[in-house]
Amino acid sequence: MCIGCGLGDFRAEHDENERLVGANRLYAILLSESAHQIWRTRCKWRISDEASLEKIPTEQEIRASWVKNLNRRLQLERLMTDKYRYGPKALKPKLVEKTWWGVLRNQESLQDDWLKMGTEVLVGIG
Repeated sequence: MCIGCGLGDFRAEHDENERLVGANRLYAILLSESAHQIWRTRCKWRISDEASLEKIPTEQEIRASWVKNLNRRLQLERLMTDKYRYGPKALKPKLVEKTWWGVLRNQESLQDDWLKMGTEVLVGIG
């Protein structure tokens, strides 16, 4: 889908040798999820909606769908940190925190165990 998604190479301002793992990972997720949404939206419009000009999705519909997809991805990553279920294949909680910290809604008020909390919507697009 998006071959170059993993090519982002963000580094710390104070030390160019320090890669920002979370930022690079979030960049790859955003690019791949966005490319996939563009593809899905276009296919739906061309095939299901028969390329009708009256059925072109609005900016609000596209934005809502994009946020929903990112929230779904965040929820999947939160679930994938379960060591009991996934054993050594589980994602490391610190990696998920580094990836998503900065785009979470009300992140200052989140508890330390926010990865294990319920399924509320967490991605906040300002």
